[in-house]
Amino acid sequence: MVVFEVSVNGQIVALAGEDDLGVLSAIVNAVGVLGNNSKGTYKIKEGFELYLSVGGKGSEAIKSEEEKRLTKYVNLKIGDEVTVKILWKPIDENQENLSEVNK
Repeated sequence: MVVFEVSVNGQIVALAGEDDLGVLSAIVNAVGVLGNNSKGTYKIKEGFELYLSVGGKGSEAIKSEEEKRLTKYVNLKIGDEVTVKILWKPIDENQENLSEVNK
C-alpha cells in the first residue's frame, strides 16, 4: 500500500496510509491574513495559522465529502521545511491502519 512519511525540519511527524484508501493526501495549510490586501477568513480576521493535515478517502467515499483525518494537525511556523516521502509498504494482515503521529 502507498504510505506517506511526513517530516517537519527533518523530524518524522506522521506515517500515514490505510489499506482501504482510494485517496491519500498531505496538505500544508495557511489560513487567515496572508497578504497586505487579505481580509482573512470568517474565523481569522487577524494573523494566520499554518498547519499540516494528512487525510484520505476510502474507495467507496471518493464521490462523497466523507474524508478521514489520518493524523492530528501538525502546527507549523514560518521557515519550517515539510517533506513528504512516498513509500510502498507490504500489507501486514495483522495491521489495519498505519496512520500515526510520532511525537
